[in-house]
Amino acid sequence: MKDFIYRNRYPLIAVSVALVVRFVYLLELSSNPGFTVPMVDEKWHWMWAADIIDKSFWGEGAWFRAPLYPYFLALLRWITGASIFWSKFLQLLVCGGTAYFTYRVGYLLYGQTVGLIAGLIYALYGTLLY
Repeated sequence: MKDFIYRNRYPLIAVSVALVVRFVYLLELSSNPGFTVPMVDEKWHWMWAADIIDKSFWGEGAWFRAPLYPYFLALLRWITGASIFWSKFLQLLVCGGTAYFTYRVGYLLYGQTVGLIAGLIYALYGTLLY
């Protein structure tokens, strides 16, 4: 185990920073009174996910937006019930995977230092956090 951690310390740093920052953000966001009441796009995607589960998997008519995220959200909603917090928490774990893949791309193309920098930029970039 110690050897694994030593060999993978840089991707673990990038993933850990991404998860910690996003978890702190999620905890702060969940204390907001409007957290449990989705609005605008969030509401639209949440309702579409509910329709996928409750009404029709394929939906009705043509899609005017890309359907992959609502289907992913429907899967999360199916797993967590109607809990917005736990759905966002599972999405947070996906962000940890993205930090790892960002590290790997940088590592494979330019080396370990660039991989770590790329992973940390992803982990700390505010727009991706929001």
